[in-house]
Amino acid sequence: MIISRTHDVRGNTCKGSPDCWRPLLDSKGFPLFKKMVLLLRDFRECCLDESNTEIDLLEVYAGNLRAYDKFSGEKILIYYENMVKNFSEVSRVLDFLGISHNPGEFDLEFHRRKSIMVYHRRRFSYTRNDLFNFHFHSDKASPEAVANIESRITSLLEKELREKYLSCYLKEV
Repeated sequence: MIISRTHDVRGNTCKGSPDCWRPLLDSKGFPLFKKMVLLLRDFRECCLDESNTEIDLLEVYAGNLRAYDKFSGEKILIYYENMVKNFSEVSRVLDFLGISHNPGEFDLEFHRRKSIMVYHRRRFSYTRNDLFNFHFHSDKASPEAVANIESRITSLLEKELREKYLSCYLKEV
């Protein structure tokens, strides 16, 4: 199972969800999947980008991190920003999933363009011409809005998990 962005592993269905909603556990509390990939992006960017939905995105984000942390199967954590900057992150995911590939023959730019087109069909891509602008939404938001998001993630997610998974984002605070 690959979870990212607003995917809610609790299996909740909410009006306004742009992504799939699939539970992680069966009715007895056992994992439905053998492997998990968590694609993690800066919580501020996720929240500010999806601000027009009725979903409590930070609650979902924190819930997904907790689920990933507790997952007993094979798992891999990929940071969105690293994946965009470095093809070796894509290779790590493909290797983890057992998908054969040859990085020397992989046309990265073709796949980036294709991914942006697929994404853009569903929603507007603000950074399609500036892929490495990882702070687009927080740079455009008010300092108060960003501070509220930072305060909320602190209240929703245990310190241990924030330090374990979000230190690369929190050091910027």
